[in-house]
Amino acid sequence: MIVYYNHDEIVKMLDSTLLRPDIIDADLTALCEDAKRFGFPAVIVNPCNVKYCRKLLKDSDVKVGTVIGFPLGETLKTKLTQIKQAKKDGAQDLDIMISLSALKNGRWDLLAREMKKLMAACKGKTVKVIIETCYLTREEIIKACELCVSLKVRFVKTSTGYGTAGATLENVELMLQAIKDAPRDYDKDLFPCQIKASGGIKTYLDAKLLAEAGAFRIGTSHAREIALSDEIPAEKTEPVAEKSTPKAIPLTKREFAKPVAEEIPDAAEEEPAVIKEPIIAEVIVEEEPIVAEEEKIDEPVIAVEEEAEEPVTAEEPVVMEE
Repeated sequence: MIVYYNHDEIVKMLDSTLLRPDIIDADLTALCEDAKRFGFPAVIVNPCNVKYCRKLLKDSDVKVGTVIGFPLGETLKTKLTQIKQAKKDGAQDLDIMISLSALKNGRWDLLAREMKKLMAACKGKTVKVIIETCYLTREEIIKACELCVSLKVRFVKTSTGYGTAGATLENVELMLQAIKDAPRDYDKDLFPCQIKASGGIKTYLDAKLLAEAGAFRIGTSHAREIALSDEIPAEKTEPVAEKSTPKAIPLTKREFAKPVAEEIPDAAEEEPAVIKEPIIAEVIVEEEPIVAEEEKIDEPVIAVEEEAEEPVTAEEPVVMEE
């Protein structure tokens, strides 16, 4: 069953993200002001900017989130240290990069032990585990989702935005089905596991399609543009086309019908003229080589006569030999 969302509902799903390395305070201030204005659920910033954003958003419902082991993955010890510091600085959402190398090597037991420790360290916070789908097979995506479900992870996140591809409809649909089918020994309504789509989401239509494919949270650095946009382009352009068409048709008939008719015979007369010119050019080209051939034929004939005279004089020494 497909659930359809309107513009306001999509806006309420947006994690407004700012993870560039060259961010200044003015960028963070604008990010937080937009989040309060549009009602984004969270802003996601680098660990070093958590404390600053927490102060800016202290009187709002907008959460401050950060990334852990991002974007390439870190050791367990490094991740635990980052989580501890992020919590101290006031982070409420933690987007944690899964150990991708362990996953790709099929070390699921090791991965499960690590994630249990990470989940314990994140107690009381919203955890989103990034699995970087662009590097995974379908089977790996399914198993990663099942592992997250077993550990009561709040969100499984598609991408970092730094991989070879971001969120896709196909992967979101696959993740949704995997989460639904995953075995669990608890009430899924008490501990829901949902999808956060991220990576390459730039427009309202991108966000809408991913949400209707199964994503419940959308991570994007274009949250402001999406919030300021109206509905999808098709819904905006159709009424405009209907209003402009009646005006355009009479103008076209009255002003442009006659000139177009006059230009057609002119074009027809010019075409044969163009055809005749190359014919004349071809005749000239043929005449020149004919003259050249005659001159060449005459010259060698004279040369043959001169060469024939010379051997006649050369026969005189024959008498001397006898």
